[in-house]
This record gives sequence, C-alpha cells and structure tokens, in this order.
Amino acid sequence: MIQGVDAGAMISGHQGRIRKFNPGAFQDDSDLVEQFVVRQFEFETIVSILQDNSESDSCQHIMVVASRGRGKTMLLARTAAELRSRDELARKLFPVRFMEESLEVFHMADFWLDALYYLAAECARRDLGLARELRGRHANLCKRWRSQDLELHARAAVLDAADRLGRRLVLMVENFQALLQDVNEDFGWKLRQILQTEPQIMLVGSATSQFRGLTDAEAPFFDFFRVLELKPLNTQDCQRLWTNITGESVEERLIRPLEILTGGSPRLLAIVAGFNRHKAAQKLMEDLVRLVDERTEYFRGCLKVLARTERRVFLAVIDLWQPSTASEVRDRARLDIRTVSTMLGRLVDRGAVIRTGKGRKRLYAATEGLFSIYYKLRRDRDEAGAVEYLVRSMAAFYGNPERQADSGSRIEEAVESKTVRQAASRILEDIPELADAVAESATVLQDAASLFNRGSAAQSEGDLATASAAYGEVIDRFGNSKTTAVKGYVAVTMFAQATVKLELKEFVSARSVCKDTIVRFECSDESFGQWAVAYAFLIRGHIRQATGDVKLAMQAWQEVINRFGNSDQAGLHWPVCRAMVFKAQAHYDNNDPISAVAGCDRLIRRFGKSHEPNLQGAIAEGLMLKGAALEQSGRLDSAIEAYAEIVNRFDHHEQLSLQEWAFDAHMAAARLAMSTGRSERAHASCSYLKNRLTAVDGVSLSARILGKGVSLFVDLGKPQLALDTFRSLLERFSPHNESSTRDIVNLVIAMLAGGVSARGLVNILSGSAASAAIGPLLIAVRMEAGETVRAPRELLAVARDILRQVGLRRENRGAARNDAEGLPRLSTV
Repeated sequence: MIQGVDAGAMISGHQGRIRKFNPGAFQDDSDLVEQFVVRQFEFETIVSILQDNSESDSCQHIMVVASRGRGKTMLLARTAAELRSRDELARKLFPVRFMEESLEVFHMADFWLDALYYLAAECARRDLGLARELRGRHANLCKRWRSQDLELHARAAVLDAADRLGRRLVLMVENFQALLQDVNEDFGWKLRQILQTEPQIMLVGSATSQFRGLTDAEAPFFDFFRVLELKPLNTQDCQRLWTNITGESVEERLIRPLEILTGGSPRLLAIVAGFNRHKAAQKLMEDLVRLVDERTEYFRGCLKVLARTERRVFLAVIDLWQPSTASEVRDRARLDIRTVSTMLGRLVDRGAVIRTGKGRKRLYAATEGLFSIYYKLRRDRDEAGAVEYLVRSMAAFYGNPERQADSGSRIEEAVESKTVRQAASRILEDIPELADAVAESATVLQDAASLFNRGSAAQSEGDLATASAAYGEVIDRFGNSKTTAVKGYVAVTMFAQATVKLELKEFVSARSVCKDTIVRFECSDESFGQWAVAYAFLIRGHIRQATGDVKLAMQAWQEVINRFGNSDQAGLHWPVCRAMVFKAQAHYDNNDPISAVAGCDRLIRRFGKSHEPNLQGAIAEGLMLKGAALEQSGRLDSAIEAYAEIVNRFDHHEQLSLQEWAFDAHMAAARLAMSTGRSERAHASCSYLKNRLTAVDGVSLSARILGKGVSLFVDLGKPQLALDTFRSLLERFSPHNESSTRDIVNLVIAMLAGGVSARGLVNILSGSAASAAIGPLLIAVRMEAGETVRAPRELLAVARDILRQVGLRRENRGAARNDAEGLPRLSTV
C-alpha cells in the first residue's frame, strides 16, 4: 500500500524465493518467469508495444497504473526478463530498471545520471568492460555537478551507450507520480520532448494512481502514455498465485474469501500464503484474527511513513471502513474540511486511498481493505465486532459444501455417533472383570483404559490423527492379551479405529482393521466379541460403498443381519437395525424401490414393536425411507400412509429428535399432496405445521425444525408462512455458531429464489437483534429489494456473491426442488 516497509521481505515458494516487495532483485530471470503466473494479458500487451517500437521512428510510451501491491514491480521485472531472454527482443531492446523510488531526481540532469547508473548495472550482466566504463563516466559526471551543461553530457552518455550497444533503451521508472512531485517545473516538458524526438529512448513507467499529470490538459503528459490499469486479481488469478507460492491447489470457494479480504492484491495474498503455506487453505478463516495480529508490524510501518496530519485522516478513512464522503472523514478525523480535502488528495496520489464519484458525491475508502480490518481489531482486541461477523459470514457462505447441510438435513448422524459411544460404554460395563479391574491402580487395564480414553477424547474433538495413534497403541500393546477384560477393551478399540480410518478415507487401513477384528473375535463367545464382529461387518459395508462396490456393501450388511438378526442381546440390536436401513437405502439409491420397501418392512417386523430408545431413530428412518420408495414406485397413497405412521408414532414423543422425524413426515406428505393436486390436504398440513412449529421446545433443535418449515413453505409457494416461520427461527439464531449462520444464509437464498418478498426479509432481518452478525446477508437482501447500499467493499463483495447464488438457484429451481424432495442420504456409523 504505502512504500517503505519490509522491503526485503520474502517467502519461500515451491519455485524458490518469492519477493513481495522487490521482485527481480538478485533473482534469475528463470525464477521470475516461473513465478509470474498472473497479469499475462498486461505483460503481453507491453511486450507487443515494445516490439512495435523497436521498428518504429515514433515510440509509444507506457504507464502502468495500479495501487501498491497490485503487481506493478513484478510486471516490469518480468518484462525486463523477457527483453533479456527472448532473442528477437534482446537484439533490439535493452531494459534499464530504475530504483523503485527515484529519491535523488530533482531535475533532468539527475534523471540522466540515474539512467546512466542503472544502465551500467544492467550492462554488468553482459559486458563487464562496458559496465566499468559507464560507471567511471557516471562518477566523473557526478563530480561536475556545478556544470551548466551536466544535463547535456549525461544525456549524451546514455545515448552513446545505446549506440554502442546497438539497441534501443527501455527505461523502467516506477512511482512516476512521486518523481514528478519532487522535480523542477520544466522537467516534465523536457522529458516529453526527448521521448517524442529520440527513438532510442522509450519509457515504461508505473504510478499508484491516475495522477494529475495524466489527466490535466495543461500538464506535459496529458494524453501521452498508453495507460494500462492493473485491476485486482480475479478468483482464477488468485488460485494460480496461491498454487505458485504454496505448491498446493485450492478450490474456488476457498480462495474467494482470500480474494475479498486482500482486495485481489498479489502482495497481500502472498503475505497470507506465506502465513498459511503449511496448512490447509480452509483453515485460514478461523486464523484470520491471528494472521492480522502477526502482520501488525507491516501495517504499523505503512502508517508510520505518513506525516502526522495525513496519518490522522487516513486512520479516519480506515476506521469508517465503508466508502465515505469528505464530510464524514472530517467528522471522524476532527479536522477542518479544507485540511481533510488536501490530505485526501495526497492519499489518493499515494495510492493509499481510492476516490470514486464526482463533486459532493465523491467517496473515499482505503485501497487495501485489510487495513480497516487491522485497525478495528487493534482498536478493540477483546471483541472482533464487525470483522468477526464478516469472517463468520464468509466461513458460512464459502465453507465446505460437504458440511453445508441444508435446513432439512437430518441430525441422525450426530445422534448415531453419540449412540455408538454409549453402546461401547455399555459393552464395557457389561463385563464384570473389566469393571472390577478398571478400579484397580497400576494395572495393564488401567493403561489400556487411559489410552482408549485419550483416543476417544481426540476423536470427539476431531483430532483423528491423535485418536488413531492412541487406538493403534492399544491394539499393538494389548492385542494378544488372554485376559477377558483386556480383550474387551481391544474389541472396542478396534471398532473405534475402524471408524477413524473410515472418516479419514483410509479405506485400505479401515478394511484391514475390520478383517482383523472379524478374524480375532469371530469365534468368541463373549458379548463384546460378537458386538465387535457385527460392527466390523457394518463398517466393511460402508467401506465397500465408499469405494463404489454397492453389491459387496449390501453383502456385508446382509452378513450382519444373517449372523445377529435373531439375537436377544440388546447390544446387537442397533447394528442389525442399522444394517437393515443401510441395505434398504442402497436399494433405493439404485432405483430398486420394491426391494427397498421389502427391506423396510423386514425392519419394522423385526423391531417395530421395540421400545429401546436407541432403535427409535432407525425405525423412523426406515418408515421415512419406505415412504420415499413408495413414491418412487408410484404408490402414492401407500407413501402417505407410511408418513402417517411416523406421525402417529413420534409426533408428541418425549425425544425431540424423534419429533423431528414426525415433522419430516408431515412435510413429505404435504409436498406429495401438493404435487398430486390434493391442495386441501396440503393446506391442512401447512396449517398444522405452522401451529406446531411454535410449540417445539429446545433452542438448537427447534431452530432446525423451523428451518425445515421455512423450506417447505417456500417449496409449496406459501411466502407469508415462510416469512412468519423465518421470523420465529431468527429469534433462536445464535450469531456465534457457524452452523446456525450457514443455515440462515442458505434459507434466505432459498427464500429469495423461491419468490419470497425481499422487502419482507429486510424488515425481519434488520429488526433482528442479530442483524450485525449477518451483515453481508442483510446487504444482499437490501440490494435485492432495490436499495442502493453503501458498505465496506468486503461486505458488498460477499453480498454480490450471495445474490449470484440466488440467481443460479432461480435458474435451477426445478432441479433444486427435485433434489430437495429426494430423501437425504442416511448417515453412517
């Protein structure tokens, strides 16, 4: 952004050292070529112009305009490398790169002395003799600084060198706007005359903005240069740059937040990549606050180079964050409007601030929005405030789609994983020897129990590597024990290890653990041995399914049913029940509704009268699957009966998770009634659901159920019911919960795409206590409602992406509705 900070900073990429501030300094041309992966169009444009110049008596000169950090220096360095390495260009053109800041240039004599100095430096690459001669001539001319004809002699020395080289000189002068601020009055006109009349000299300059010298009709360089403006990197460019720096590819949905937060600045993206290069890219959002904190010296340095009053105005701009008028900046900076206007002009010329609009409608904002994020975090360290909410909104909207279950998704996966842990605990408690031995101190069992508990805790926290290591140690150390209690721990641990390997998608390892479990405990008479074998076959089925072999998956699940289907052991009922559901689901997924219905019927016959709490969810799931399969086969009346049975069983059940299945059944029946023209029945279901939704207890669960209700009312074309239910849902919204934020975002997108009033949503969202937590979403809805919204660029960028998603959802509404009506995949262990 502002020059003079950390000029030597570099990060290691997979292709050598990448400089964020001085590209090309002490770098081989081959490194520059490999590292230059963006700005290809601008690069080719410059090279094409220079190539044309090499054959013309009149040269077209170039000015690259962009704010700091946009890649001007890298572009010029890459151009110089091309002029040196491409033979057809190297024979005609000779690059002369000036220092990034021409701090010693005050008049034309200084300019030509600088040109001679850097010409000598460039000659050192090819002709040491000529380089020494030019350095000597430069030294002699510098001693004659009082001479009136110093300018003429210095210019002659440069042109003479060009003649001796037999090439035209391409002078690359960066920060041209700063150079013109410090030179005497006739400098610009003199330079223009030389550039117009001397074909041996061409200039490629860079500037941080469209400075007055380019736009003022009275200025020497008005309408003189071919101006190339470097726009912020787009998403694809950010992907390419990220991969070049880290050596890792990154998905568009993960790089888009980085593009927004860095403003598409190659320099800031390089900083982020350097911080994050040994992590998965999706972790960055959670680490943003720490990232900004660790880059504090960079931000501080940029601020320190500003004069006091200029800094005060700049701080006001970054604190306001959103594009602001001069009057708003004045009030925030507590300075008079004349001083503020002057300082804003300087900041615009520096490239620190961008200006949009005209006259009194002019708006000012920091060129690099990350400065606003930095300043707000530093001013209020305990509460990230708007920044934290922005990050949460971005994480929710751009997060992993595999984690973005829509509002109608089942909670069965969480229930099942909890049930599995509880079942494992019960199996352990059922072994008297184990229960007694665990109470003893300094025993082998205590070591096994400690390791198992360590793995279980790590698995619960998502640290699968630690969990796997702990489980593996239990199996290695105690796997050959003959003690019943120890074998019980080994059995449970092998099951847990298989689940971890499955979650890690290490299918070969998972299959090996399952095979070892079956071999080890297949002939066991202990209950824990049979339990371990049952779960091994159950998990083996999931492994087969995950690797695309559905037939073998169903065989594995059928093995569970054959071996343990008639067992009276309560611990075996759950895996048998799940195996039946999974097999029926596989038939349904393979368009075999008859087999799916038959499988669900077997499940109900076997366990339908059971009152075991852990089986009720699977029974509800089986009935729901049966209804879907009956729909698939065209037996719509029977499908409605299946849904009605779920309602009868669970509508007022004491377990809220089972009430959710009743709501699912109500909703499926309502959709089916509407699609088959039974509008009265659909209307009755909607009215019933509306009344029941507000009676559900439990903040977390009721929010999910309300979300399903919103989706249903949108799909059935009942926008007011959708709005009323959404209002109730928003009252339960937890702004610090990423999953809740994701659900709200997805619901609003679905509502807008489904024709729900944007104005109605604005009224609900803006009136909510959590409106600050969903800033980008509220902005998107306001824009959809036709409002002109002034907000920080980062929030506007997210809002526009949300609206693009709304547009895509509208275009694919028919397909999306079909997907929503299909039964979601049933969860695995």
